[in-house]
Amino acid sequence: MSELSVTAGSGGAAATGPSVAVLQAAGVPPIDLTALVADQRDPLLFATVSGAHLYGFPSRDSDVDLRGAHLLPVAALVGLREPEETRTLMGERDGVETDLVTHDLRKFARLLLRRNGYVLEQLLSPLVVHTTPVHQELIALAPGFVTSHHAHHYRGFAGPQWRLFERTGELKPLLYTLRVLLTGIHLMATGRLEAHLPTLAGEPGAPAYLPELIAAKEAAEHGAAGALVDPERLRADIAALHARLDAAQAATALPDAPSGRDALHDLVVRARSGSAGSGEPGSAASASSASAATRRSTASQATSPRRTASSSSRAAPTSSVSVPVRTRSRAQARARSRCIACFQWGAPPRATSARSCLSRLAAKRT
Repeated sequence: MSELSVTAGSGGAAATGPSVAVLQAAGVPPIDLTALVADQRDPLLFATVSGAHLYGFPSRDSDVDLRGAHLLPVAALVGLREPEETRTLMGERDGVETDLVTHDLRKFARLLLRRNGYVLEQLLSPLVVHTTPVHQELIALAPGFVTSHHAHHYRGFAGPQWRLFERTGELKPLLYTLRVLLTGIHLMATGRLEAHLPTLAGEPGAPAYLPELIAAKEAAEHGAAGALVDPERLRADIAALHARLDAAQAATALPDAPSGRDALHDLVVRARSGSAGSGEPGSAASASSASAATRRSTASQATSPRRTASSSSRAAPTSSVSVPVRTRSRAQARARSRCIACFQWGAPPRATSARSCLSRLAAKRT
């Protein structure tokens, strides 16, 4: 096997910026997607087209699925509020439904390390609407994220889609089932991520009826498979593809664990601090100021006369010291009971009246 590499889509490596020609060749409607991604609260690191347009079987009425990563400001991560790590923006432009879903860079990075083929396909999609230097660095690191366990992702995705097809008979879940199984097989065998179903249909072992199914899906988003393929043959082909994926995973040269964790961590830190072309200035200075303030506060507490050992026998509480909790026995607790009649500490706890309590106290004094 040649050296392992990672590519996606029919165009190989991801493009370096928006390309109207590439988007239109994939069937993306001629709408202004750059305006959509530009109207965001926080900087977008990248946005690409995913879904049926990436997979090569869009319909005339398919919506446009945009996926990407955004960069939250430092204040959103260090404050008390829960950070908005995932954002979904659904809308319509020029009569076309759009769906933009982005993750904060840290969450996106964690997903990359969790055998998630879906986010890899988003990262490496050649249908680029918006890109940055951080996006390009992520692409360069992508080969280190691919492992043999990505077969589990594609196998797991195929199951629900196949069951959905069995319930509805629609072409869409059937094509998704075939696409993820063929993508998983191709990735395990070659180390290359190919999400484009028409390209996969031309490889040995792909079902011969795939081009016909793709053409039928193009005519109707929720069209039925009908008599396009014999159901028994279809079940046999799906079972055979599952067996091929199992065999490809067993024989793959892909590693068991990702190797790019440290480099990815470094990229996230640099992007957050504004030194990786992410578009968030001032983060490093803010972090430095906070660190300096912490040092000044610590020094002030160390030299304060009210907190020195010579002026007080009790040490100032710190977050790193565990204070033991004093416990009392039941007898001690009973001895400290308050009299229910006169509310005096140390009085007999079972006194039923003020007279009985006072008489006992008087007898005790004599």
